[in-house]
Amino acid sequence: MSDSPPGHASDAAKVAGGSGITFAGILTDRGLRFGVAWLLSGVLGSELYGVYAFTTMAFVPLIAAFASLGLDTGVIYFGARYRKTNDLGRLKGMLQLGGVLALASSVLTGLAITTMPGWLCATPALSATSFGEAVCADPEVTTWGALIIGLWIPLLFFVGALRARKDMKRSALAFQITMPLTLIAGVAVSVGLELGLSGALMAYAIAAAATVVVAARFSWHHYGALMRDRRIASLPEPGALLAFSIPQTLAAMVFRLNLRMDYLMLYSMVDSEAVGIYAIAAGLAVLGALPVNAVITMFNPMISELVATGETARLDALLKTVTRWLIVMALPIYMVLILLPDLILRIYRPEYLASMTALVILCCGQIINVACSPTMRLIPMSGHTTLNLINGVVATALGFTLNMMLIPKMGSIGAAWATAITLSAWGLWRVVEVWHLLKCFPFTLRSIGLLLGSAAAMAAVHFTTNDASIATRIIAVSVLLTVYVVTARFFAIMPEDHEILTRVKRRISRLVGRNR
Repeated sequence: MSDSPPGHASDAAKVAGGSGITFAGILTDRGLRFGVAWLLSGVLGSELYGVYAFTTMAFVPLIAAFASLGLDTGVIYFGARYRKTNDLGRLKGMLQLGGVLALASSVLTGLAITTMPGWLCATPALSATSFGEAVCADPEVTTWGALIIGLWIPLLFFVGALRARKDMKRSALAFQITMPLTLIAGVAVSVGLELGLSGALMAYAIAAAATVVVAARFSWHHYGALMRDRRIASLPEPGALLAFSIPQTLAAMVFRLNLRMDYLMLYSMVDSEAVGIYAIAAGLAVLGALPVNAVITMFNPMISELVATGETARLDALLKTVTRWLIVMALPIYMVLILLPDLILRIYRPEYLASMTALVILCCGQIINVACSPTMRLIPMSGHTTLNLINGVVATALGFTLNMMLIPKMGSIGAAWATAITLSAWGLWRVVEVWHLLKCFPFTLRSIGLLLGSAAAMAAVHFTTNDASIATRIIAVSVLLTVYVVTARFFAIMPEDHEILTRVKRRISRLVGRNR
């Protein structure tokens, strides 16, 4: 018998069902983006690929996170609440107001960024940086960046509106299928026509535009009837929306800044080639965190609903289950990346083998990040937006300080250490905060035992096979993975998980049947 509170199996089944759809989309997305990275890193070389990686992975997400005004999170938070209480007037007003604000911010931000080359190239201190040199040598980098950011802002809002409805299927089709499919097709054409860096950025902009159209169409599917119904008066609450969203946009920007502080600091303190090599390691290190994005996408609106109804016990039980699932899924991926990094990196050009040590360090930090990630979402989605912002600011200060100290001495390895330490500390102190605020704790003896046991097993395999041949190391890792699967099956899979999986299979079968 399970000690879980009433409704826990249903809650977990909803998260698992929606997350499964999103995870399938994310796997497709990452697979296609992996192809893009492999193709461009080989064709452009590490220096120009570093400029592309910096623009699309650091510059665009950072500016878009700020310029989106936090509306993508606001539409999830208020959308879930208004739907739960059937408050259609406020839902309609929130959607209309959020859409207008997103469009206005998109236009103004795009126009502002297009002026960047003029003042950046006229300022010696800025034009001497790696980013400044790239922009001044090829102003189209900024032009395409401005267009991409202008498209990202409404895209984030439309995807947020879909997630507020828990429509993970359409969210995945738009964000994780349309975007990378269009991108890889555009990149292939760009490479074939030898359009270089500008062609790669143009392909990214076209992919973003196609995704905006698809996401907007899907959102209208859900909200079109409400928008057209004149009997329902629109009741916008700009004060409530912006009071929640503005701290969120600052927190989102700080979050992105933390995630990409390594890119920014390497770019400014070393060069674009260092960023290009490092970007390959950073891209591989997040592979084990892919389930996190899928689970959190479905977890966010459920946090808001359970907090709104005061069902903390259900939230605590769901948090423990979700955390355990993520640990079980992530560990085998990191076992391979940490124990066989040289083998994984051989799929790229030889110059990218220089990122091997950085890859191992980043993976160690990501393991802790994955284990803490669901807990992190309880702070903003329970309404503690100011605390969420303060957390981000403190983490940014820590990451900046560590990068400033370590990059001059250790280069990309220093950036990896700074990122791993910051991610770990950032996650662990928020676990403490959530326990204090909501009395929710993510770990059980089983999940902690699985983490510590896996760490000890990886250390043992590493030290006993470090100087062995590739074949011997592959065999050792294969044995480790087999032992892990058996252990996880009997130690980490709880009896209620079988009930949840049965429910998920039924839901997916019904979903597939409806869409035939």
